[in-house]
Amino acid sequence: MPQPGEGVDAAVPDYTMSAPDEPVELYEGPLTVRQGRAEVSARGRLALEWLPQPMVRFEVVAEDETSRRAVAREDLALGHASVSAVELGATVEAAVMSTDFARGAVRGRTD
Repeated sequence: MPQPGEGVDAAVPDYTMSAPDEPVELYEGPLTVRQGRAEVSARGRLALEWLPQPMVRFEVVAEDETSRRAVAREDLALGHASVSAVELGATVEAAVMSTDFARGAVRGRTD
């Protein structure tokens, strides 16, 4: 039987947190939010948030004035949408929970 620290590989987490219940960033890069015929593509992130209940949230923020105008023009509404991370080859069902057209930001959660 191995002694403590001998011959046993410790589990090394893929994601680290510096404090309990801290959000875990899962992805950062290009995201596309689609809702009906409206579509917004910009840099964004996906994060696992623990509170008030575990869920994956997304945020897409336009990086320049042209992108901000595109976000405002698309006029995404609160409610059902899909979020795609092209680099990951993944699309998930989601819900838009807030929009900030002046900042060019769209936030929500995945279903």
